[in-house]
Amino acid sequence: MSDRPAPTPSGMLTALWLALLLFAVLLFGLRGYVTDDTFIHLQFAKHLRDGAGLVFNQGEAVPGATAPLWPILLGLVGKGGADLLRLATTLSALAGFFALGGFFQAARRLLLRPEHAQAATIVWAANAWMARWAVSGMETALAVALVIAGWNVGWNESQAPGPGRRLGVGFVWGLATLARPETALLVALYAGSSFVWPDGALGGAPLRARVRALGAVLIGAAIVLAPYALYAFSLYGSLLPSTLAAKGSGAHGFAVLMEQLWLAAKVAGAVCAIEILACVVLLPRFRHLFRHGDAALHAAIWSWIVLLPLAYAVRALPILSRYLLPILPFIVLYGWWALEHFRLSRESRWRRGVLAAALGLSVAINVVVYEVQVVPHTREFAAGMERTLIPWGKRLAETPPSTLIATPDIGAIGYYSDRRVLDLGGLVTPKIVPLMNQMDYDSLVRSFAFRVAGQPDYLVDRGQGPKRLLHESPYWPALDPIATARTQSLAIAKPGAVDYTLYKVDWRVADSLAALR
Repeated sequence: MSDRPAPTPSGMLTALWLALLLFAVLLFGLRGYVTDDTFIHLQFAKHLRDGAGLVFNQGEAVPGATAPLWPILLGLVGKGGADLLRLATTLSALAGFFALGGFFQAARRLLLRPEHAQAATIVWAANAWMARWAVSGMETALAVALVIAGWNVGWNESQAPGPGRRLGVGFVWGLATLARPETALLVALYAGSSFVWPDGALGGAPLRARVRALGAVLIGAAIVLAPYALYAFSLYGSLLPSTLAAKGSGAHGFAVLMEQLWLAAKVAGAVCAIEILACVVLLPRFRHLFRHGDAALHAAIWSWIVLLPLAYAVRALPILSRYLLPILPFIVLYGWWALEHFRLSRESRWRRGVLAAALGLSVAINVVVYEVQVVPHTREFAAGMERTLIPWGKRLAETPPSTLIATPDIGAIGYYSDRRVLDLGGLVTPKIVPLMNQMDYDSLVRSFAFRVAGQPDYLVDRGQGPKRLLHESPYWPALDPIATARTQSLAIAKPGAVDYTLYKVDWRVADSLAALR
C-alpha cells in the first residue's frame, strides 16, 4: 500500500464540521424522545442524589442498575440542582458528539488517506441507531464514546504499546464496563490478546513480557471496577446486577439461538450493511493489520464484534440496537479500512468509484432507516409516554406514601410517583424472576401470581385491548379500572398498538376469590 500522505488540515476540519452538522440535524429531528428505561436511570440517580444510595425503591437494596456509571454521573452532577431529565438528555447528546470526535480521531489514525477518514466519519455521523440513542437520555452514547476513546488510547502506530498505554486502555474500558456491562467482555479479550501479543506483533515473546502486558490491562480496569465492586457488595451483597437474571429468563435452545443471531445480524446490517459486506469480502486483507499494527488491539476488537452478539444469543437476552451499538463504530472503522485497502492495492478510477458509491450507499441506507423506522417510532413512543406512563406516574404521586404499584414498565411510574414499585419484569423485584421462568407476562398478571412479591394497591397492565383483565382474569371483581390509554409503537421490533390500563386493586375481594380456588 502507499505511504501515508501528509494530511490537509483544512479539508479534514471541513469534513469534521460537516459530520458534526449532519449528526446535529439528525438529533434535532428526534428531540423529545425518551424511553421508560431513561426514567429507571433517573430514579436511581434521584435516590443517589438525595442520599438514599443507588437503589430504585428506597429501603430496598436491589442491584438493578445495569449501567451504574450513568445514574452515578447524573446523581452527582444533579446535586447542583439541575433537572435530572434535562441533564440526562443533554449529557447523552454531548456524549454522542464526543463519540463522533473520537471516531474522527480513530479514522485519521487507522486510515492512510484523509479522504477515506473523512468518508468514514460522515458515515458514522449518519448512523441512525446512534442518533436515536444519543437523544434518549440513556447511557448508550457514553458507552460508545468510552470504547472509542479506549481504542484511541491503545493505538500506537507501528510501535509496541507499553504497559502504561495498556493500563490506560484497561482504565477507559473499565469505565465503559460501568456504562455498559458488555464492555467487560472487551476488557477480558484485550487482556488475553495482550498476553498473547505483548509487543503488539505476531510471534513469540518472553513470559515476563506477557504477564506484564496482561497485568497492566487488568490493573487499569481494576482501578475503576474494584471501588464500585466494593460499594455494590456492601450495599447489595452482590456484585452482579439482578437484570442479568431477569432479562435472561425465558426460552432457550438452538432455534432461539439462531433466531437471536439473525436478529442481531438485522440490527447491525440495517445501518452497517456496506461495511459488513466489505469486511466479509475483504477479510483476507486484514492479515496486513495484524502484521503491521497492534495485533492485540485489533484481535480484541474483532473478537468482541463476533462474540458479543453470540453471548446475547446464547443467554437468550433481548437484542436491541442500543445493546449492539458499542460495536458498530468499529464495524464502520474497519469496514472503511478494508475499502481503502481494496482501493490502494491497485490504483484505478473504478476502484475510487467503489469508495464513492460505498459512501453514498451507507449514508443513504442510514437516512432511509432514520426516516422510515426511527423518526416514526420515536415520535409515537414519546406521544405514547405522554398519554400513559408519565401522567399516570404524576397522578399516583397523590396517593399515600405507603402505596405499592405493580407495573411492567417501572421507569416513569416510579420516578414521577415517588412510590414503591413492584416490577412485573423482575428487574428490581427479584421474587418475580422465578415466576417468569414458569409463565409469560400475560399469565403472570391474569393469575395474580405476582402477589408472592407483595400486594400492590395499583396495577398497570400492558396488553392487547383496554381493560382486558376484566374479561381474562378470574380476579376481575377485585379490579377497578381508573384509566386507559393506547400507544402505537412500543418498540421498533414490536410494531402495533398496545393498550395500557391502570387498575385500583381491592385485596379483600382478591383474597376471597383466592380462597375459593
